[in-house]
Amino acid sequence: MLILIGKEGRLCNRLFLFAHLFSASVQTSHYLLDFTLDEYLPLLSPLTHRNLHVFAKGRSNPFEALVYILFHSAILYSARILPWLSERFPFVHKFVEYIFLSPDQAINLDSPNWKKKLKKSWKIYIFSGWQIRAPHSILEHKSHVSALFQPNIAYQQKISSFSSLLRQDTDVLVGLVMRREDYKQWKNGIYYYSVDECASLARHFTSLVPHCRVRFFVCSIDDEECGPFEGLSFVFRSGHPIENLYTLASCDFLLSPPSTYAMWAAFVGNIPIYLVAEPNKAYSLADFIAVNG
Repeated sequence: MLILIGKEGRLCNRLFLFAHLFSASVQTSHYLLDFTLDEYLPLLSPLTHRNLHVFAKGRSNPFEALVYILFHSAILYSARILPWLSERFPFVHKFVEYIFLSPDQAINLDSPNWKKKLKKSWKIYIFSGWQIRAPHSILEHKSHVSALFQPNIAYQQKISSFSSLLRQDTDVLVGLVMRREDYKQWKNGIYYYSVDECASLARHFTSLVPHCRVRFFVCSIDDEECGPFEGLSFVFRSGHPIENLYTLASCDFLLSPPSTYAMWAAFVGNIPIYLVAEPNKAYSLADFIAVNG
């Protein structure tokens, strides 16, 4: 059994982390228990799979909420006493192992060492940390992951209608993600781009497909001044995190600073993305990449 308890970042960080653990669990026939997605579950369709159970402390079912609190607390408490138990009872490690990673640590569940470990179907592995990956497994099970993570039905019609509207009189639809206020401090603002720089990226894209009618879906967490986009065909929308995310997934290309939000859209939508490291650097269509996990 695999148990994921560490809440790393916001929505798409957690989706990627979950997706790697889920893919590894399917690959190795382990059952996965998740305690990390609970506050985001109302945004998603029910996550149902024979290898999976997602706990949510906020669910209306009081029994499940109680189980969440008790089970999650028991796991955290046992993690503190495991070293003491292991010293006195060495056999404990044969049945349970905690993998708590610091930010600079990483593991690959597809590595030979972890493949050997995960053959022990009776053992419980409890994970917390950001850099937990299973690159081959997630690629192999990408279609399962994409099918599992769909917006809640309450949002699906809105996303479909808005995407259809964007595509009217358009040959190429480009999603452009602006990370503004939330990127001011992250990594000392290295990926905090001005609206003018974002508009310049859009104008450069139109030069790469000169005979196509290009429209840009520009989305941001914050309200922005869109004057620099004047002269381009664009639609701007702020907020609406799940609707914007899956509208981005319906585009033909994505432009974004490094962001798991945009990368998740590229992943589930199977669309190429250009991760902008230098906003004033010219780029080509060859710089767009696929995101496979």
